[in-house]
Amino acid sequence: MDQDSGCQAVDDGAQPCDDSVPDGAPVDLCRNHLIKAYLFMRAELAEVEAKTALPGMRPVSECDDRKNVVYYIRFGDRIKIGTTKDLRRRLAALPHDELLAVEPGGYDIEASRHRQFQPHRISGDWFKAHADLASHAACVREQHFGMLAEAHR
Repeated sequence: MDQDSGCQAVDDGAQPCDDSVPDGAPVDLCRNHLIKAYLFMRAELAEVEAKTALPGMRPVSECDDRKNVVYYIRFGDRIKIGTTKDLRRRLAALPHDELLAVEPGGYDIEASRHRQFQPHRISGDWFKAHADLASHAACVREQHFGMLAEAHR
């Protein structure tokens, strides 16, 4: 797209983003908005795939034996909500002070959590460590404690 233009996305407050557009981007969106669009479309496609799968066939997204998880990590006064199939490797690559919680799920659950805590978003997958989000992470930790214990092995 046009290298001289900024991101054409508009935030919830009707303010233009105007961050730079990465080289080779197919549309005039900054990296963060391209990722948001990707996550949205991935969830949409998973829903379509689930609705159109032939009886007895597993959707392509379920053919990998490793299961996706949604993780919550704290770094200072921020919390990241992300997803991965390899939690140990992902945690080794990310700066963090604490693994708060882990729940089963992939991009669809991650995108849902991002929408749920949108008012506290800082940028991308990072959110302010607001009481609502901390409380949610504590509930997830209680419900899925085994996954958290497994991640610490």
